[in-house]
Amino acid sequence: MTPGTLSVDHTPTVPIGGSEFEVTVTSAGSPLQNALVCIYKAGECYEVGYTDTLGHCILPTTVLSGGTMLLTITHHNFLPYMFDLPVEAAGCGAILLDHTVYNCEQTILVGVWDSDLNMNPGVPEVAYADLSSTSEPGPETIVLTETGSDTGEFQGTIQTSATESGPGYLLISHNEQIAAVYHDADCDGEPRDVEDTAVSDCQGPVISNVIVTDIGTDSATITWTTNEPADTVLNWGESTPPGNQESDSAMRTDHEVILTGLESCTTYFFAVSVRIQVEIRPSMTTVEHITSSSHSNWWSWCRRTWTRIPTGRSPADSGHGARLPVAVDNMVNRIPHRDTPAAMYMVIT
Repeated sequence: MTPGTLSVDHTPTVPIGGSEFEVTVTSAGSPLQNALVCIYKAGECYEVGYTDTLGHCILPTTVLSGGTMLLTITHHNFLPYMFDLPVEAAGCGAILLDHTVYNCEQTILVGVWDSDLNMNPGVPEVAYADLSSTSEPGPETIVLTETGSDTGEFQGTIQTSATESGPGYLLISHNEQIAAVYHDADCDGEPRDVEDTAVSDCQGPVISNVIVTDIGTDSATITWTTNEPADTVLNWGESTPPGNQESDSAMRTDHEVILTGLESCTTYFFAVSVRIQVEIRPSMTTVEHITSSSHSNWWSWCRRTWTRIPTGRSPADSGHGARLPVAVDNMVNRIPHRDTPAAMYMVIT
């Protein structure tokens, strides 16, 4: 069984003094009950509790000095969640990006927490943050709006782009740093800049060695490799786009799908694809970022004999029967932006 992933919502800092720390834990959009929540700061604080039916857990915190507090959340059949919480003076601001990795056509959600900016509890207010990258070192300033009339939490967005800069866009390229800075005017009586960083990944995993093996009377095995760990998705069927899907969310470089119940003398189309899952930061509401690649193929099976036709060729070119479409588009749902060009094959008896 592949362990699940916990989705956790909490504030990114803990104030010095006495307070309450609230956590919400969900899985696939539903509250997760009985998750074990622990907060720990050496010599000062150690509290544990379980989430209720709504996925909530509230723990008391009493800390007398700055530093970090470790938050750990565990549940049976789920990967553990761990986060280092900065312990700050009350009123000090914090900034957080919603992911650790972004591609070149993605929305960045920026969150700022600063109770000092909540001057009027009756109306939502605004904050400002600067976003920069290696490609665009001069920062783009974005406006963040308070999430409610009295929350002290502010959110705003900017779009990454490989070609555009200016208002609303941050220019990036593959494998560079993205920085978000919030200029806190008053942190324990002094101005201070707080920062969060991420990196760009604009290239999907490379798929290679797509092979059909172990051909039986009604089955076949499809294998392929990737140059970095990714999940496994195979769409297959007797028409395009293929209507059946086999998938495995486990991250690996060697992929295998066994198809059963096949009919002989039948053309089967399939497309393999892979996705890289990227960490979602706490207290953010955007969906998980995925970089994907795809590799499309079609195969025909009769009397357990298989032949591979090069890219751009048809069955008629090989002398093996009537012509079938050479190009197969939209073989898989490519999420969201960066795909490896599909290499087309056909196997005919």
